[in-house]
Amino acid sequence: HGMGPCEAPAALHAAVMAHYFEGGYYPKGGARMLPRAFIRGLRRHGGEIRLSTPVARIVTEPAGRRRRAVGVETADGEMLSARQVLSNADPEVTFNGLVGPEHLSRRLRRRLARTEYSLSAISLFCATNLDLEAQGFDSGNYWFAEEARVEDLYDLAKQKDPLASGTLPGIFLTVTTLKDRAKRTDGIHTIECFAFVSYDAFAEWQDSLYGHRPQGYEDLKARLTAMMLHRMDQLIPGLSHNLVFSSLGTPLTNAHYINATRGNLYGTAKRWNQIGPWSYSPRTEIDGLFLCGASTYAHGVSGATETGIMAAAE
Repeated sequence: HGMGPCEAPAALHAAVMAHYFEGGYYPKGGARMLPRAFIRGLRRHGGEIRLSTPVARIVTEPAGRRRRAVGVETADGEMLSARQVLSNADPEVTFNGLVGPEHLSRRLRRRLARTEYSLSAISLFCATNLDLEAQGFDSGNYWFAEEARVEDLYDLAKQKDPLASGTLPGIFLTVTTLKDRAKRTDGIHTIECFAFVSYDAFAEWQDSLYGHRPQGYEDLKARLTAMMLHRMDQLIPGLSHNLVFSSLGTPLTNAHYINATRGNLYGTAKRWNQIGPWSYSPRTEIDGLFLCGASTYAHGVSGATETGIMAAAE
């Protein structure tokens, strides 16, 4: 949901539950097979894929009483003209960051100012030589909470200091090599583990560069890793002493890799006034500029994919 049960709309919960009633699905070869499939399709239709090419701005020009998107300018100054521009970035990045507030209507500026974004998280990716299948694990997703009150897991994301309590109230864990056994090699299992945290806990380092963060940031990561492993050891006894790899991602990692506002996980917060007909539409007030992704119709892999179909229909 990207928010605690006390805040999640009933309609959102119903949609999430319906998604799982027939069982969850996982692509053979791992999540990377999804973008690979899209890239093959785009290239078949004459598309060109550019990696490591940041966009500096979405170029617009007056078109009567409105504006029209006419292309994008890359960070190195190259202009790419287009009849349509489709943005998968969240609204804050798309409109305030790439279009520019001076080109937006007063109504849209007001809406952007009150838009809320989903929680962020720390993400621990690790590998172990333990036989997790023999320990009873399967392809499912595991939620572990010390107390029955699930809300506690989300309340941590409202605290500026995630270390204050000295422990994590709970974690989410999944064994990816049991979702797709073909991914397991050399007797190694891979695990992904998540816990909700506040972006504010990392905000003091938001202007530092990836790969060159200050020592204070690295120290916080080390302490959070230890807290996560403590919880994981309760689910998988001996895990922390049988790791062959571990790496912790933070809200700043999310911001670095996917340009997510405040390191959000799910785009806009899916409150009642930001879902369905009240969400950001694929069609925008700027002719030729369209939106897709987790900040529009729905979030999650299948939800975001459907927003691409909606944008294509527009």
